[in-house]
Order: sequence, then C-alpha cells, then structure tokens
Amino acid sequence: MTTTLEVLSFEYSDEDVALFQNDQQRHWESIERYYPLLRLRCLDEIPTPIETSQREWITTRSNRLLTTSIMRLLYLAESFRDACLKFNGPATAIHAKAMIEPVLHISNIAWILEHHNADFEQIRREFDQMAFGRRDGGGLTTRARISNRQLYTRADELMQRLGNGAENTPDINVFETLYKEANATGHHNFEGRDILIGVTDKNDVWRPKDRKEWFIFMSSNIFQFFLHTSTVLSMSHIFVGMIDHYLNQLPERLSGTENAN
Repeated sequence: MTTTLEVLSFEYSDEDVALFQNDQQRHWESIERYYPLLRLRCLDEIPTPIETSQREWITTRSNRLLTTSIMRLLYLAESFRDACLKFNGPATAIHAKAMIEPVLHISNIAWILEHHNADFEQIRREFDQMAFGRRDGGGLTTRARISNRQLYTRADELMQRLGNGAENTPDINVFETLYKEANATGHHNFEGRDILIGVTDKNDVWRPKDRKEWFIFMSSNIFQFFLHTSTVLSMSHIFVGMIDHYLNQLPERLSGTENAN
C-alpha cells in the first residue's frame, strides 16, 4: 500500500543552493532526518476493540490518534517540500500554517497520558475531545472541541518540563510562538500587499517579483519556512518518544470501570 514517501529530500541544484543564505541547508538536513523517523512510528493497521482492558483501550486509541496525526504531518511535509522546490512562496506559507496542527495534536496525546496516567475515564474524555468535533444539524463537523490556545499551552507545559532546570528552560513559549508566527505567515497570502508575490515601490506601484529570486530572499531573510518545519518535525519526534514511554508505563487497569465499553 502506497501512502507517504519513505524519504524526503530537498534536491536543489548546486547553483540554487548557493543562492540561499543563513544556513538553510542545515534545516533541510534536519527535515530529511526526522521525516523517516516519524514514518517508522506509523502503524499499518490499528484494531480498536470496544471491550478490552483499559491498558489496551488506551494504547490502541493513542496509536490511532498518533498515527493519523503523524501521517497528516508527513503528507503536508511532502507537499511543503514540493512547493519549496518550485519556489512557490504562497503555497509554502500555507503549509507552514497547516503543519502546526498535527504537532499540537501529538503533543496533546503526550500531555493527556502524563496528566491522567491513573484516571481512565479522564483519558477517555480527553481522547473523545480530540477525535470528535462539534457538529451542526446535518452531522458535519463545524469546529473542534479543544481550542488551539489550549493545545499550544499544553505543548509549552511539556516543553518547560523537558527543560529540566532553569538553565535549559526555553526563554519563550515555543509553541505559542510557532502557532502565532505560522498563522501570521499563512495570512500574508490574504493581505492586500501580497508580499509573498511582489512589492510596492516608492512610487506606489506594485509589481510581482521574480519567482525564484523572491522565494529565496523571503525564505532566507523574512519567513523562516525551513526552520519552522524542522522544528515541527523534530519536536514531533520528541513527543512521540514521550507517548511511547507513558504507554509502556500503563498498568493493566486504571481507575474507573473494569472494561472499556
């Protein structure tokens, strides 16, 4: 079955690589490294039995939420790479905005397992919030049941604990910053100035810029597309490790009913 690519690479020509500034190649290498590592964690099939032990119920639902979140991220990373190779600034910005959601979902699984590792019913309620949105009268999902603000706040809580000491604690709320900057980057596609396409000169005349020249300039100096994506993939890998750790520590039975129904 063909799903996501096995590997991902930024195959710019030597001439194009020389045009990028600020060590963008370092971010390409990071993306190329973490993409297959995340892909290895995706499962080919995930049975989700209704009547089973609490440990098995939590493990199978965690794996389903995790695999689908990772695969969404990998599909987006693949499309992000394609847009970058075509020097497509507007499409790259949209992908930078879209890729923040899967990593927030992955971090939320880790947060839930850490905070409610002895409370089965609470884990089930939290997972339901992730799996099912609020629907309209016709049954279509209209909005999520957990806000993006709550998601990036929880992700930053995990980051603070990962720092393990004042000297290693981030000076900023990493995921709040990532979320807001990605939103701002994506919204530049809708602003009247169309800065991802061209500029207005001193005579108030707007003109489109050369596609390759402008993409390389913007990604090297203004919008950190590659740094953003590198951070999203590398932090997703860290959160996946946390999830696996918590799943391995689960007892056969937590608080609540004996069987998950």
